[in-house]
Amino acid sequence: MNDQLTKQKRCVRGFAGSFIVLLVLYIGTYILNSMAGGWMVNESGRCRVFGLAQCDQFIWMPHHGFCQKFTLSDGRESSRAWGIGKFYRPLILIDQAYFHPTVRFMNEDLSLVDPLPAPPIEDYHPTRANRFAGRFPY
Repeated sequence: MNDQLTKQKRCVRGFAGSFIVLLVLYIGTYILNSMAGGWMVNESGRCRVFGLAQCDQFIWMPHHGFCQKFTLSDGRESSRAWGIGKFYRPLILIDQAYFHPTVRFMNEDLSLVDPLPAPPIEDYHPTRANRFAGRFPY
């Protein structure tokens, strides 16, 4: 009876240890991915013309993956993600909420925020670099 209890404790400790190692790897790889990321111009779904969402915000994205909060045309809040962004969805949304908050540059009435709160050009997402003119947003 005592041997079985000891065996169960070892199994639980092994599972807990493996879980902690995987959690640290998950968070660590995301941190590295986010450090290589940057700002992108994107639509939130709040500013619409003829029902189509307009680009109205600067949003932080890790180098690989895409995920963001999005307002659907019927007003419901949702999130959208693709690629590895689906895997990192919780961490990306936490990052965008607390560490790299989204910056809106357009009001819901389609007027621009003055002064334009653009991040520095060197902080734009690496995939948005212009090969011919150096790093430029678009």
